[in-house]
Amino acid sequence: HRLIAANLSNLGSLHRKMDDVKNAINCYKEALYIYKKIYKNKVHPDTVATRLNTGRIYQDSGDIKQAVEIYQKCLR
Repeated sequence: HRLIAANLSNLGSLHRKMDDVKNAINCYKEALYIYKKIYKNKVHPDTVATRLNTGRIYQDSGDIKQAVEIYQKCLR
């Protein structure tokens, strides 16, 4: 359900603010999984926003290669 995915994304943002990278990434990944099912893998603002948030986590933690890969997926 979309609200569950939105809640997971919000939870991921809170974990990010607490510098809890692992849990933030897990929340964003779960949210993205749900969004992809809802929108049938089509580009949608919810999936793009979730990917951007995930990319920021990797960027902030110094994993630039992973961040670039995720940011590139946002362009597809």
